[in-house]
Order: sequence, then C-alpha cells, then structure tokens
Amino acid sequence: MKDELYNTEQVADYFHVRVETVRDWVKRGILPGFKAGRDWRFSQQNLDDCVRALQVQTEEKRPSLEEKHPELHAALEREADMWITAGHADQWEAAKMWILDVLEDSPDLYWRWEPGVGIVFTNRPPEGSEAPQFDVAVQPHHASKK
Repeated sequence: MKDELYNTEQVADYFHVRVETVRDWVKRGILPGFKAGRDWRFSQQNLDDCVRALQVQTEEKRPSLEEKHPELHAALEREADMWITAGHADQWEAAKMWILDVLEDSPDLYWRWEPGVGIVFTNRPPEGSEAPQFDVAVQPHHASKK
C-alpha cells in the first residue's frame, strides 16, 4: 500500500539492516523521512528514493575502488549472482554499498572471493605477527520479526 508509513524498525527489516544503519542513512541524507515524536516515519516513496540513492552512491564509488582493486568488479558481479540465486536480490544493493564503504574506509583490510562463500574480509596480519587473524564473510540474512 503506497500511503502506508513505516517506522525505523520496519525500514530496517525491509532493507535487512540494523536500525543504526537506517538512522545513519537519515543523517547522511540517503533516506528521506520525517520525525514523528522520537521516531522517524517513512513512506514507500522514501524507501524507493533510498534505493536509488544507494545505487547512485555505489556507482560513484565504484571507479575509485576498481582502480585500487581491479578484480573487484568481477567479484561483485559473482557476489550479486550468489545473492540473487539465494533469493536475496532485495538485499543486494544495501550489501554492495556496505562492502564498498568498508573497503573505502578500511585501507588495511583485505578481501578475497571464495566460491560458495562469497566476499570475505580479512586483516592478514604480517607473517610472524602475534596479531590474531580474522575472516568475515558477507552473506545475506533473513530479518526476524519480533
């Protein structure tokens, strides 16, 4: 229903992100809405505008990241196929934006593509270092209703 208004938690469920991410999008002007008491309210048009804004930001960031990571475009294409095949096409744009943000904001972070897993971030500590290594895979999730 086009006239329905959504609160912050409903929008987080809709995009399969945390409430904090929704609030960040509002602060950054990515997600338009209006304040109703202590919470925000959003129309379907606001959600559609947010999707378009995320797509634009993704396209704007891609060239500089592809210069740094020439193989990134191909990995993102494989990642998109994986999300779509798993039935999570609606989550892909937000996830891609997050992946690009993480890579842009974390120059010491490395990534790799693993078949069946997808994009995996790692800190790859120097050889002989006592720093713990971590691997974090980016995968679609199902939002649970409370």
